[in-house]
Order: sequence, then C-alpha cells, then structure tokens
Amino acid sequence: YVNKLMPLRKMPGGLIGVGRSQWFIFTPEHAAFCITALEKQPLLQKFFTYTWGSDEFVFQTLLYNSIYKENMVNENYRYIDWSEGNPNPKTLKITDFTLIAESNAFFARKFDQDMDPIVLDEIDKRLLGR
Repeated sequence: YVNKLMPLRKMPGGLIGVGRSQWFIFTPEHAAFCITALEKQPLLQKFFTYTWGSDEFVFQTLLYNSIYKENMVNENYRYIDWSEGNPNPKTLKITDFTLIAESNAFFARKFDQDMDPIVLDEIDKRLLGR
C-alpha cells in the first residue's frame, strides 16, 4: 500500500539504480568506496535509509555508477534453486549434490540438517576434502 500511496522517488545525483540480491561479493577497496560515498553524500544516505529493501541495491548501485563499473560481474556465486516456485528456495538434499558440485558457486542455499544431513557431509568430503 505504501508504494501505491507515496510518490515515485528519484535517486539523488542522477544515479542509475541496479541490483536484485543482497548476496554479493566485493573487495575491501569496493567496501571502502561505498562507505566513503555514503559519508560524503548525506542525501544519498538518507535516500537509501528510507528505501525498502535497500540492502538489495545500495552497494551495487554505488559501484555501477563509479569507476568500478567495468569490474562488476553479474554473478553472486551462490547455488540457489527456485524451481519449486515457492516464496523460499528449495531445501537442498543429496539428490541435488551433482548440480551443486557442477555449479560455479562458492556458496549454496538452503540446507536443513534435520531433513537431509547427508548432503552437507558429502559437500565436506567430496568438495572440501574434509
């Protein structure tokens, strides 16, 4: 309801908003850049403070509109299976192990130790060598 009642807001400084997931990887240099950018631009900081879900685009937007744009890669390196069409991702099981192993992901979501502890043991043993 809030989105329908409130006027459309424009991002300060003519920035182009980008992002989708709060899961991302960036360097300490990029983190320092983002912190400095927000500290130097109080209007931008206020915009993100009063924006729903800003964790899904604040850092990506700052980096996209900077000298770091060319270094950005549209890949969060997480294996997440949304194939069931639910609001939450599929809980991964041992039957998903091959797909997880063949992905280029560094992380995976989501697991449930009570539902299938074997998949985590296999990841430890076969992928991490533990």
